[in-house]
Amino acid sequence: MTVSATLRRGCGLRPLRFSTVHNSRADSLRVGHRRHHRVVFADLLDLTLPRLCVHCRRPGPLLCAECCPGTPEWVERRGGPVATARTYAGGVRAAVVHFKERRRLDLGPTLGALLGEAARLVLEVAGGPLTLVAVPSPPSVARTRGGQHVERLARHAERYLSRNDVATLSRALVSVGRRSDAVGLDAAQRVINVSGTLRASRPAARARPVVIVDDVATTGATLAEAERALTGAGWTVAGCAVIAATRRIPQEF
Repeated sequence: MTVSATLRRGCGLRPLRFSTVHNSRADSLRVGHRRHHRVVFADLLDLTLPRLCVHCRRPGPLLCAECCPGTPEWVERRGGPVATARTYAGGVRAAVVHFKERRRLDLGPTLGALLGEAARLVLEVAGGPLTLVAVPSPPSVARTRGGQHVERLARHAERYLSRNDVATLSRALVSVGRRSDAVGLDAAQRVINVSGTLRASRPAARARPVVIVDDVATTGATLAEAERALTGAGWTVAGCAVIAATRRIPQEF
């Protein structure tokens, strides 16, 4: 069926009445009806609003190859090496900012794939299977962003990788205390800012080793704090992975 025919059929439908149909069957049909309209709406958006790169605005992928150069690598940060998919600049920076500050949730699969690339570096060194643990935002920040954005990205990374290799553990870390905005802080101030602000929400028991994941690494202070909280509760941390790492580190980390 063509898109135009689907649109005509979809937009012309009226709510159905199921007076003689069994309730479970009626519920199933209603769900199918709603899904049908969502598919039609997505098709219509693709026709009327072509996908544009978030950075260069050219038609095509939401983050084109030209705006996402580079390959996954290890960078040295506070607490040890961190696996990063890209450098935090240009298109990657734009995608991260749009996703978490402007609620561009359609960028989730793209950024999740990048996070998955970084996590794969840890997987290659440590072996599997591993558990992804997202660094949480403070509750007040999470509310402004519509939820825990790093955990959302971890779910996308999990789908990018094999489910036999990794799984995301929900809320294994929780934010406690108060964390100020780290913009403008030097390395020493960043350590003080995050000290004691994360804790493990549960003991390790017989859990798999974990990969701590975050969106961006600057000095690595937050990742080091996350590792401190998890290892203190008995977890084994296999490594840390981020979508992007900054080029310049505020003073020494």
